[in-house]
Amino acid sequence: MVYEAVDTVQKEPVVLRRYETTDLSQAEIRRLGKEIRFLERFPGAGRHHIVEYRGSFETAEHIYIVTENCTQGDLLRELTLSKDHSLSEEFVRDKVALGVVKALAFLHKHRIAHTDIKPENLFLTKSNQVKLGDLNLATDLMEGPAVHREGVVDYMAPEMIVIPGSGAGTRPEAANRIRSYNEKADIWQVGILVYELLTGSPPFEAEDVNLTASLILWGEVESYPLYMSANAIDFVRQCLTKDPGARPDAVVLLRHPWLQKRQQAYSGLGNALTRTMTMRTAKVAAAKSPGESEASEKASTSAGDAAAAGDAAPEGRVRGIMRQLGLLRTMPDTQTRALFDQAGTHLSEAKLAKIFSVNKGANGSP
Repeated sequence: MVYEAVDTVQKEPVVLRRYETTDLSQAEIRRLGKEIRFLERFPGAGRHHIVEYRGSFETAEHIYIVTENCTQGDLLRELTLSKDHSLSEEFVRDKVALGVVKALAFLHKHRIAHTDIKPENLFLTKSNQVKLGDLNLATDLMEGPAVHREGVVDYMAPEMIVIPGSGAGTRPEAANRIRSYNEKADIWQVGILVYELLTGSPPFEAEDVNLTASLILWGEVESYPLYMSANAIDFVRQCLTKDPGARPDAVVLLRHPWLQKRQQAYSGLGNALTRTMTMRTAKVAAAKSPGESEASEKASTSAGDAAAAGDAAPEGRVRGIMRQLGLLRTMPDTQTRALFDQAGTHLSEAKLAKIFSVNKGANGSP
């Protein structure tokens, strides 16, 4: 169940994802725990186009994950409401593809494969920024290669389709050759995503799932709509390279001409702003006395050191979240760091009601 809520301390909209513990299998509970561990590893991931994590906790009957509220819903909703169930190339390039590839570059740098890129897992903020959410099926490749075959078949990479035991469309020799996959499967899914957003349907979609699997393994996208630019077509083709070893990674994709066009526009604006701010700073510094400039520099250095110390102190972040939730008053100080992984920590429903003002239903937000 998904709820819209308001953080009554920070006065910010958030989303509560509530899970009934009695309805979850052991595998689902482990998967939830894995997702929470991933999210806890990356505080401030919002700046990398990933849905911002606010915290997690449990009551006697429920587990909650708290994230920022991407108030415009998900991309599937945008597709459904749009004319011809497709989106403009400018929007797909500037808002979706660029943001998703940046998010993947960040995750892949930390050896995490998302493995479930699709419109339902991409969310729009109030400012129309697209953020990647739902790490439920993500895999930490430092612990070993991905071996699960879950998700939407239309979006599965060939190396996912041929996981042993997958059935549909699998040739025995292919299954014997490839038994796992890595972060390159995410790149394939980006290609499927861009194609669907621009045309209204995935490129290998078929009524029969076996045919879809066979097309993914051995078929090619033979034609593209005339309105797709040459750079967009080349971007999709590179993503849909059958051999994962020959498929570009996220860092390489960020240099693709289709995405570079938008980044160059941002770079030009950023350089202009930097020049303006530098000139203003120089004028202010020239107007200050030597004593004032030295004091200002020391204050700036101290603030920077304090910020760096805060980033390096996970306990401080946990205590901050606990203080926000009103829990520091109810737990001994020695227990505060264990809030999110201590099995015995429970919040009553009455306590939850005091922490958040809650509205049921979040219009597809994470």
